[in-house]
Amino acid sequence: MGEDALAILARQHCDLQEHFVRVRDPESNRAAVWLETVKLISAHIAVERSFVYPIVKRRRLGSTHLADLLRHEYRSMEHLVVLTERRKINSPDMPELVTKLLDVFEEHLDRCESQLVPALRKSLDQNQLDELGVKMRAAESVIVSHPHPHLLALGPAYRLTTRIASRWDRTRDRLVRNR
Repeated sequence: MGEDALAILARQHCDLQEHFVRVRDPESNRAAVWLETVKLISAHIAVERSFVYPIVKRRRLGSTHLADLLRHEYRSMEHLVVLTERRKINSPDMPELVTKLLDVFEEHLDRCESQLVPALRKSLDQNQLDELGVKMRAAESVIVSHPHPHLLALGPAYRLTTRIASRWDRTRDRLVRNR
């Protein structure tokens, strides 16, 4: 059938870990790897926040504060991604920002492995995990093909800018198809 929700989370986490290793490799094309890392982490946050977080919050999964902790991690990662996007890859503070983002991501990864995944396994049956996986894969493919990481949730303008970006994407796609 394909990846279920837990397999998607595991794959995304693994891909991001590999990208962080490549970003630190002096032999790699750091600028290209970093752009791909930004795209992947933005997609991961958006997918997890849109599909997993509501289940955690609604069903009160895991520890009493799991939903709050996840929300805090999403915001922290988004904020750091935006800060890195506003800088050139060779900016003097870029290594520090990437390290901070990696620290928050590793904290998120630990929380997912120790609390989120077990709570989802306990709360959802395999059919629900499969259905959730289908939704997550569909959203992931759209997000990765039409990323707007600079429009991440940074305040009240988020909904407006997201709607504008969405309309722009649809218009651009129609124009490309009609050529």
